[in-house]
Amino acid sequence: MNPGQPSNSENLPPSFTNIYPNPQYNNVLTISPLQKNASVCHVTTAVQYTHPQHVTQTLQTTLATTPFHPTTFFYSPPNEFCHYYINCKEICYDTVAYLLNKSLKENNVKSNENECIFYYQQQHDARFYQVSCEIVSPLLINNCLNKNFLGFEFQQNVDEKLAFTFEQKENLEGWLKQYLSQYLLK
Repeated sequence: MNPGQPSNSENLPPSFTNIYPNPQYNNVLTISPLQKNASVCHVTTAVQYTHPQHVTQTLQTTLATTPFHPTTFFYSPPNEFCHYYINCKEICYDTVAYLLNKSLKENNVKSNENECIFYYQQQHDARFYQVSCEIVSPLLINNCLNKNFLGFEFQQNVDEKLAFTFEQKENLEGWLKQYLSQYLLK
């Protein structure tokens, strides 16, 4: 496309609409009518004409500057006191298609009460992950802290019932998706 010359949009007659790169708006394309007696029309779109090499370079730069994150880690959302053991397992596109064809209700019936499973697409490279989250026992956390920092371990025989509530699952999924979007899983 020649920046100095308008190009026709969507094979419309030349007297109807032309597209101009507008340097005033960082070369964002604008659409204006050609007829002087036509009503004034000015549309700015978010679409820019870019060279494919520039897009590739931008993607490579974004991938190079995005920090890596392990696929297994412990996490606690900012608005909760619970800790969770998180395991992100990459899944192939065939599995994604299969899961899309299964009902969500059928999928949730098979999960444990103390486990939350959801699916996440990494925006940086479009990979899909099954993210499984388990509630970490507060007793386990206390035992680890006591053993590693104070040098002793309590022997507690308490049977804990750890179960997710619907709100807890929704909250955790939302925070984790926001958190994971900042990283590349490796």
